Amino acid sequence: MSTKQPLSHRTSGAVPAALFAAILGVGTGCSAEPECAYPTAPDGAGDLVHVCVGAVDGDGSAAAPYGTISEAVAAAAAGATVLIAAGSYIENVVVSQSLQLVGSSDATDYTAAAAVLLAPSSWAIDVSGTVEVTIQGLRIVGPSGAGVWAHDGPSVAIAGTHVEGARAPYGYGVVATAASLEITHCNLSGSELAGVVVGLGSTAIIDDNLVANNQRGGIWLLNGAGTSEIARNTVTGNAELGVAVYDSVAIIDDNLVADTADGLAAADGIIVAGISVPTSVEIRGNDVSDNARVGIFITGDTVGIIDDNLVARNGGHPAGSVQWGAGIFIQSGAGMASPVTVSRNDLSDNTYAGIALYGGARAIIDDNRVASTQLGFTTAMVSGIEDPGDGIAVFAGAAATISANTIEACLRAGIFTDGAAGSETSVAGNSITANDRAIVLQGQSGD
Repeated sequence: MSTKQPLSHRTSGAVPAALFAAILGVGTGCSAEPECAYPTAPDGAGDLVHVCVGAVDGDGSAAAPYGTISEAVAAAAAGATVLIAAGSYIENVVVSQSLQLVGSSDATDYTAAAAVLLAPSSWAIDVSGTVEVTIQGLRIVGPSGAGVWAHDGPSVAIAGTHVEGARAPYGYGVVATAASLEITHCNLSGSELAGVVVGLGSTAIIDDNLVANNQRGGIWLLNGAGTSEIARNTVTGNAELGVAVYDSVAIIDDNLVADTADGLAAADGIIVAGISVPTSVEIRGNDVSDNARVGIFITGDTVGIIDDNLVARNGGHPAGSVQWGAGIFIQSGAGMASPVTVSRNDLSDNTYAGIALYGGARAIIDDNRVASTQLGFTTAMVSGIEDPGDGIAVFAGAAATISANTIEACLRAGIFTDGAAGSETSVAGNSITANDRAIVLQGQSGD
């Protein structure tokens, strides 16, 4: 689990380009005989090409560097390593050959990034084609469109990089379309839309990053190709969605997903939705806490495993006349192809329900601890039921096998069903103590 702390502010808007030089000292980096702080070349580096802000008439050597990243990229042969000295660069960078862009010697610490990219137009770094590109140790500030756009075939590894304040149009920290993406040890924060978007035939490994304070979501996986892995990230303070998986296959493991705030339509920690194609997910070992609506939300044509997560204090989001949420909420036919397995999770102090099924969903709910579910409020949301606060709730044609769970101290029922598919719902071997009511079964269909 990452120990990085979330940012305490958002970067919004953009500093006018004319002010960048005054604020950040552009033009003071190199003299006629440059004295530039180059990063150390990584192991396995190719031919070295050097960049130092303000240099002129360079040839790419350490003594006579290029003055812009774009000049260095244009001169670099395939497989070269571009070493970028500390300083601020006002430019957009387009990459269409395999190379490394290195702004810091430390690929594991985004705070060490001393090469600052201030792109005056959309897409700060644009990478395309069937190439392999590494971006290490850059700080990309206030880009429009996206900090990094990988598209049309590349494999891009981004490490130790800080992308902050991405703005409209779009407003993504990093976005991939038809690309392979690996993001490690980065800070992706303050974007007008999302920190990371992996979409349209892309696959990704997103590992040990801070993804914070983005205005429409932390990490989006949309129409992915293959299996993407989202692990060991701190995803906190984002609006609407922490981690979202749509029409894709993903493993979501050992992340902190917390403090998702109200957005336009949601306020969920993790949401997985099979909208157009079958979707599969494994959600294991995460801390999903203090999100304004649902901790883990599964909907549509989705199957998967939700195992060994801490899911606490989610809910209370007001939606019209409904104040609701849940620790885990499964709905709209999810699990019909194969029941969603919900096992070994620790759920406490969630609002409305610890675990809820609705709208034809199917699940196996086994060996969970569900405690202290708080009351929600709804005006006739489900069959005239008001003020739910249940450990496990099954509604509206959903069905579940509920066994070997410990359910305690919930403010309404330990287990509550209303309109569940009775012939497919079984309750056995649970420990149910200190709830307002133990088990309430009503309105069963198909008994």
